[in-house]
Amino acid sequence: VTASYSMGHDELTSLAAKEPVGCHGVTFLPYLTGERTPNWPHATGCLLGLGPGAMRPGLVYRAAMEGVTFAMRAGFERMQALGVHCDELRLVGGGSKNA
Repeated sequence: VTASYSMGHDELTSLAAKEPVGCHGVTFLPYLTGERTPNWPHATGCLLGLGPGAMRPGLVYRAAMEGVTFAMRAGFERMQALGVHCDELRLVGGGSKNA
């Protein structure tokens, strides 16, 4: 998203904070290089729910952050379903600043 809009993460994060949770139905599937949990190496990314005005930088960036977050959650829930116990989960990096 940063390259598409020639904007930095800080500026896009500020714009994304002004967009509603759920991004008016715009959904980003973050499988740009496949998916690892589950192992779907040929999965591809997708931006769904587009309509007039939906390509605003903050909206697309927020949809991307929400998509990545929900993909991580799905992986975590799958591990739990398989009996993997976790007392603590640590997130690091840029995405963790947007909790």
